[in-house]
Amino acid sequence: MILNPNKAVPVVVDDGFVLWESRAIMQYLCNRYAPDSTLYPTDPKQRALVDRALNFDYGIAVHIGYFIGTKLIMNMEPAADKLAGLHASLKILDQLIGANRYLVGNQLTIADLSQLSLNAYLDIIGIDVTPYANYQRWLAGLRVELTYFNEINVIAPNDWHSLLDKLVNIRTDTPNHRPSSDPMNTTYSSNDIFNIYPYNIFYDVN
Repeated sequence: MILNPNKAVPVVVDDGFVLWESRAIMQYLCNRYAPDSTLYPTDPKQRALVDRALNFDYGIAVHIGYFIGTKLIMNMEPAADKLAGLHASLKILDQLIGANRYLVGNQLTIADLSQLSLNAYLDIIGIDVTPYANYQRWLAGLRVELTYFNEINVIAPNDWHSLLDKLVNIRTDTPNHRPSSDPMNTTYSSNDIFNIYPYNIFYDVN
């Protein structure tokens, strides 16, 4: 039985209730099991800011997916406008953090945990984050504060190579965008890459 039609993880099954999409799962778990938790504030304005950050980081995830597909899967140089787009998003993220300790004020929320999960991929695709001082400070703080930081955010080389092997073998439902048996030696346009690997880095491709 496929719990998620996207064939992706994570998926939660709670007393027969099936839910997928990581951000929705975090919101649901807080609402049901920790309604008073500061991880997901009850104040409407603060919660709206957390929701905004959650939606914003999805856009960064799509950028990262493009770069993984282009640079690491297809061994191509990313389009300049895509690189500019990612840096524009990182600049906004840096501004959102500002002088705050966290993404939303000075309290850890699920927005921080969601955004944090993308950091490892920025390292892997070689994105220079030195221009973003607020982001670097935020990341360094969480690295110290969260005792489980490395466990959930550092990808071991062997695990990463295994993930790449899976991605190379992905088959899509669109024939025109189906990788060949030797995708490393196939020529694609930048748009093809985006259609094949928009954000499949998060997929369970078994």
